[in-house]
Amino acid sequence: MEIILAQNISESIINSLTHLGFNVIKGAYNSALLAGLNCHPDMQIVKIGTEFICDPSLYDYYQKVLPACCNLIPGDTLCTCNYPDDIAYNVKVIEDKVFHNFKYTDSIVNKFISGMKLINVSQGYSGCSICSVCDRGIITADRTIAKKAIENGIDALLITPGSIILPGFDYGFIGGASFFLENTVYFFGSISNHPDYEEIIDFCKSHGAEISILGDEPLTDYGSAVVVG
Repeated sequence: MEIILAQNISESIINSLTHLGFNVIKGAYNSALLAGLNCHPDMQIVKIGTEFICDPSLYDYYQKVLPACCNLIPGDTLCTCNYPDDIAYNVKVIEDKVFHNFKYTDSIVNKFISGMKLINVSQGYSGCSICSVCDRGIITADRTIAKKAIENGIDALLITPGSIILPGFDYGFIGGASFFLENTVYFFGSISNHPDYEEIIDFCKSHGAEISILGDEPLTDYGSAVVVG
């Protein structure tokens, strides 16, 4: 299984994933984004079905590192360091549902999600803010996202903001510190010190999801992972 991860992600996490059979593709460095976010793959590229849509400034990079079978498409939006000009690709896709502040979604991404259930939220960092547990369950610290999820048939665990490292910021987001694949939630570091640790474990178990702790560092927001296949 191949996944795109931040190029500055810790070696202990890469080693853990390699041991589990993953092939890690290093994401790009986007100098247009703020330090702390400039290596986050979920700010650079999004997978919609079988298509991969990326910031056009990073197209050449991803064309080189992604397998030839990937259908890579440049988006229209060149992201910059000022919010909300950095969120065009940070959408969250869960089965046939998409979370984002659609006022700022890239126009090419919009074309590919037009037939899906669009759940508009004020939080532009939707991809960072949502940890998928299954196609019917998420974990988030954002109250509006949790409310909108429940309204659309998705169970939501609302957790306490904070307790996740994101260099240069007060704290990071649970979605950026994890990824979900094949019935397992993978966390970038230990979640045992999170104030809602027990609730997170119980919620994952209640939805039949396994937990995999990658490395022994504190839970860190590296910008999630983009699953290639």
